[in-house]
Amino acid sequence: MAVPKQKTSRARTHRRRAANLYKAIKVNVTKCPNCGEPKLPIEYV
Repeated sequence: MAVPKQKTSRARTHRRRAANLYKAIKVNVTKCPNCGEPKLPIEYV
């Protein structure tokens, strides 16, 4: 079994997890027909 030689730093762990998080949240933003403000689709509100 592979064993890490050093502890993974907190910054490195958070950076790795954040990269996946931003890819998963990508959504299409639409303009509101009434005011023209950018809004998220209903299922993400």
